Amino acid sequence: MKKVAEIGYEGVEFAGYGGLSQGLREVLEDTGLKSVGSHVSLEMLRDSLDEVIEMNKTIGTRYVVCPYLGDDCRNTGQMDKVAGILTRSGEELAKHGIGFGYHNYSFEFEIKVGDESVAISYKWLQDNYL
Repeated sequence: MKKVAEIGYEGVEFAGYGGLSQGLREVLEDTGLKSVGSHVSLEMLRDSLDEVIEMNKTIGTRYVVCPYLGDDCRNTGQMDKVAGILTRSGEELAKHGIGFGYHNYSFEFEIKVGDESVAISYKWLQDNYL
């Protein structure tokens, strides 16, 4: 990350951190880099949200992003479950001053909820947390 700072970047986004949040914080402080965002899987959000929050608080992350839905989540039967995980994650992250986002893909235009695609009808999410 020292090289990243040397070439002029001011911030970085993580996709995994290897369980070394305090060490990562020290590297960020030493290099002057800021943790702008962190990609976190739906499974981590579901199973380890407290750990996700603590890690991102430790390294000063401004945003957590759920980057992708696996094949097992890409159907209308799973949308309520996915929405619950995303909404709960957004609510909990917001309590700690961390924003939350979801990176959508083209497959979401193919999943239908009623007559609308999921990508168009995000009615199942709480807007103020995503």
